[in-house]
Amino acid sequence: MYQNPPEASPPMRYLGLAYAQRMTQSPRWQRYSLALVFFLVALAARFELVDVLPEKGFPFLTFFPAVLLATYLTGLGPGLLASGLSFLAAWFFFIQPDRSVALSGADLVALSFFSAILLIDCLVIHFMKSALTRVNRTERQLRESSQRLRLVLDNLYVYVSILSLDGNVQEVNEEALLAAEIRRDEILGLPLWKAAWWAGDVKQQQHVRAAIERATTGETARFDIEVSRAGKTFTIDFQVGPLREGSGQITALVASGVDVTDRVVALAALHVSRKEAVSAAEAAEAERRLLNATFNAVPASIMVADAQGRILRMNESTEDIWGMVPIAENVASYGEWKGWWADGSARHGQRILAHEWGMARSLQGETCNDIIEIEPFGRPNERLFTMLSSAPVLGAAGEVVGGVVAQLDITDRIHAEKALRERQQLLQSTMDNFPTAIAYKDIDGRFLDVNHKVEKVLGMSRQAICGLTMHDLMPAATADVLRQNDLEVMQSRLAIRTEKSTPLDGGTLHHLDTSFPLINTEGCVYGTGHITHDITDIRIAENALNAANEQLREADRQKDEFLATLAHELRNPLAPIRTAVEVIRLRNPADQAVQRARFVIERQVLHLTRLVDDLLDIARITQGTVHLQQETLDLCAVVQSAIDSVQSTLDAAGLTLTHLTGQPPIPVRGDATRLVQCVINLLTNAIKFTPSGGGISVRVTQEGRTVAIEVSDNGSGIPASSLERIFELFVQERPSGLHGNTGLGIGLALTRKLVLLHGGSVQAASAGPGQGSTFRIELPADGAPDSVPAPAAEAPATDGGGARLLVVEDNRDAADLLAEMMEMTGFRVSVAYTGESALAAMEKDMPDAVLMDIGLPDVNGYEVCRRLRQLPVARQPVAIALTGWGNDNDRDRATEAGFNGHLTKPAEPDRIIALLHELLAAAGGPAAP
Repeated sequence: MYQNPPEASPPMRYLGLAYAQRMTQSPRWQRYSLALVFFLVALAARFELVDVLPEKGFPFLTFFPAVLLATYLTGLGPGLLASGLSFLAAWFFFIQPDRSVALSGADLVALSFFSAILLIDCLVIHFMKSALTRVNRTERQLRESSQRLRLVLDNLYVYVSILSLDGNVQEVNEEALLAAEIRRDEILGLPLWKAAWWAGDVKQQQHVRAAIERATTGETARFDIEVSRAGKTFTIDFQVGPLREGSGQITALVASGVDVTDRVVALAALHVSRKEAVSAAEAAEAERRLLNATFNAVPASIMVADAQGRILRMNESTEDIWGMVPIAENVASYGEWKGWWADGSARHGQRILAHEWGMARSLQGETCNDIIEIEPFGRPNERLFTMLSSAPVLGAAGEVVGGVVAQLDITDRIHAEKALRERQQLLQSTMDNFPTAIAYKDIDGRFLDVNHKVEKVLGMSRQAICGLTMHDLMPAATADVLRQNDLEVMQSRLAIRTEKSTPLDGGTLHHLDTSFPLINTEGCVYGTGHITHDITDIRIAENALNAANEQLREADRQKDEFLATLAHELRNPLAPIRTAVEVIRLRNPADQAVQRARFVIERQVLHLTRLVDDLLDIARITQGTVHLQQETLDLCAVVQSAIDSVQSTLDAAGLTLTHLTGQPPIPVRGDATRLVQCVINLLTNAIKFTPSGGGISVRVTQEGRTVAIEVSDNGSGIPASSLERIFELFVQERPSGLHGNTGLGIGLALTRKLVLLHGGSVQAASAGPGQGSTFRIELPADGAPDSVPAPAAEAPATDGGGARLLVVEDNRDAADLLAEMMEMTGFRVSVAYTGESALAAMEKDMPDAVLMDIGLPDVNGYEVCRRLRQLPVARQPVAIALTGWGNDNDRDRATEAGFNGHLTKPAEPDRIIALLHELLAAAGGPAAP
């Protein structure tokens, strides 16, 4: 790379390529003239050889050199000219000496062959000359490039060496030799790590050798290395890397080094200086960040301008208040800002002009503090109230060099102050128009404020009252009591309310005094508040209301007593009627008219009995005194019992009942009597509104965890507007007594209330008048079908078996008919019409069983039973209360008195006989006569 520049190659010198190139660049006439000369010389030489050569032999012998020289020295064009002339000369002078045009075949072939040879020679010489010219040019450029590269490298202040792949030095520049103080021949051929630069330093030699090995793999290694020469230490920036051919193959290594000792020293000093600068910059940056954070954290807009009014800087809060603030270049630009004075002065509401803004005034040296109203940029129709403060920024000489403005958004405060004023005004207006006396006192008992009522009571104005104490307005004894009350309120921090009554000539004045502590936002008590309210009218109204309530309670009690008495009085005559019907049945008269009359009386007695029971049940449910005797029941059996109860009514009405029997048990939890009562009410309702010949269907289903009873008819139907109203108490779709409607309107209401007590629901559905109706009761299911207890086996029908029975009843008709009926069923019956006679009869001959009324004329049935239980007898009789009193309290009183059973008149004869048989069997049967 650094060897002497190459000289011209031998072919170039021998072939006179430089002369040929110069000739090629000569004028065209010279080049063609020289070619013509070469042709003429060749022609003359061929004529000289005519006698030597055979006829027609070698016609082109002398022309070949002429064409070659002409083409090489003068170019392709002159060479082609020489070739053409040679072709013609050979044809006319040597192939056809007679100058004839016709040629033989052999002559034509020879002429064509040699012509082609001449043409090919011209082209070959031309291309060879072009190639040699390019090679010559390349060699010249390479020599010039090598000379320039050597000149550059030898003048570089860089150490450069060319190494073989095994690390031996092949070339080195002058700078490296001067640095090592050696000659080139002392280093060439040696491994670089053995050079004089780091001789004796094994560690450095190993470092250099390792870098060379890395370079042979294609990696460039660079690092700083220290060398010592003449007692000085130098730092070299050393680098070694691969030198690749165009194909990428590594052919050599290039090692270079730069003396960076001064740079290292400077860098060390720079590092120290930089460290100090960094510390100073960090401190300055920290202070800047602190200032920026403070600048941006301030919840106020801050803007800074130069002396011309151009805005230089603003914080983040400026955008919150002003929106997207346009760039202001001078004071005149402030005219774009929309603001109005809002300081309550004469200029309040006027537009702020450009020169009136705080920034413009601060540039004039003023300090401003104003309250203004602004419209932010980009937010039309939005107004903000701000407190604006501005001040000039002074230079070293005291001149104004800028201004700073701070604006605090006080919109919420302005609105809050306005709202506070309005609330204060509202409070004052409320106080003044309130019909009670209101006063506020401070911690020392001085009035702070009072309303018009207090002014009216005291006959003084508010201004005159404020500042006074109670001692200034009333006797000391009364003032002391009131002051003590104030101290107690402030100490306890609790309100004290007292009601006082003051006798007056026109009546008693009732007033409610409330004293309460006044507590500020810090939680400190700073006084007391007082409200005195005249409650005379309230107390009069309360007394009147209490009296009315007492009257209502008394009326309700009288109503309950009336209903109970009514039921008792209705049941008492129903009992002998029912008994008479049973006596007629037992006698089984042959007269069919009597039998029909018996059926009619029986149905009407049952209907009247149900009306009385429903009326009493509604009263009990309203009072919350109904208690369900819940047990697991078969819903199918409940429905069948209800159907059996209304079967005679169905037959009399000429209706057909459809009901699926034989269903598996459907368990439900409930009160059997109440559920039967609900189904009877639905059936009775269907019978009532279905014309003769119509049909009623009853369906019992279970759907998951719900069981249902549906009673459907094809009767008169229900309007949609009445589907809910019919469940209200005393509500009837048709007036009672019209269109066959009878009853009190309580059956459906009672049914819904009883179903709700069971946790169920009842609804009505109808397509409309004349379309029939469907009533559906839904109840929660209870367990599996096998949880339903098996029905008890029906006891075989037996007579009284000669048991002695005492009937105690003050109604002689009822007593005698009941005695007759019981005798017809096999009992030996005696009758007593009073309590005392009953006790005398029992002392004389103790019966096996007693059927006793409660409402006896001399001694009531409870007392008779108690005295009976006190008689010293070997065996107490079975006692059953048979009475018109039938609520739960009556049953409890009967049990407490010693009765074994309780039946409500009119009791079904079968029920009386069954209960007697049950109790007598439990007691061991009738006593022996």
